[in-house]
Amino acid sequence: MKTFLKILVAIIIVGALCFGIYCILPETSQMYVKGNIQYRTNETAKTQVDKIKKTKIPGTEKTFGAGLEGLCKSCAWYYEEEANGDWMVTFYGSKATMDLTTAGMDQMYTEQPMKVTFTVRNNSQVDIVMEIKGDILSTDQAKTAAYEKIANAAK
Repeated sequence: MKTFLKILVAIIIVGALCFGIYCILPETSQMYVKGNIQYRTNETAKTQVDKIKKTKIPGTEKTFGAGLEGLCKSCAWYYEEEANGDWMVTFYGSKATMDLTTAGMDQMYTEQPMKVTFTVRNNSQVDIVMEIKGDILSTDQAKTAAYEKIANAAK
């Protein structure tokens, strides 16, 4: 009985340590863990993430999945449903390098975290919000330049 108790206590301690480490990780790292678990265990999430990955980048024949995964060193996709029936897929990437100065912008991002949120309304309209290093690319010029860089990163 003592051996069983020791093993149980050891398992609880290891679990608490893992949870503690997870809690202090940055958002991108937490989403890498959550996104990979969700993709493997939730069929709805897998289906919706795959739909977004296959979405074509505006103005190109390349997909967001190939482009974003090629642009970042490590990445994760996370699916969420909203109460009103809309759903969103968020891409979290690390070490994205994007030079927007070639498109007349003044931003140059080197190995920065990237977050792209795809919000799907009424199962048809897709709103895309791109964020690099906390900067939201809100102008059409910035979005077009970013789409071009993402498409160029597609393998």
